[in-house]
Amino acid sequence: MKNDLNISIFCTNIKTLRLREKLSKTAMCKILKVSMRSLNSIENGILPPRTSCEVLVRACIYFDIRPKDILSIEI
Repeated sequence: MKNDLNISIFCTNIKTLRLREKLSKTAMCKILKVSMRSLNSIENGILPPRTSCEVLVRACIYFDIRPKDILSIEI
């Protein structure tokens, strides 16, 4: 259950951060190095099966946020 919650919060936070920074989906795809399909899935609360930890790391670096925060609280 906790993992599902973390995934849900992560997905919500990715969309929130993109919108807060006024980034287009295309720009976010480049930042995270994912396809548009993968980004759409993430923003809809579904983590695609092949999504790696690198997506988390890229998001944390770009938005200057700790992994613990992006996984555990809605920002």
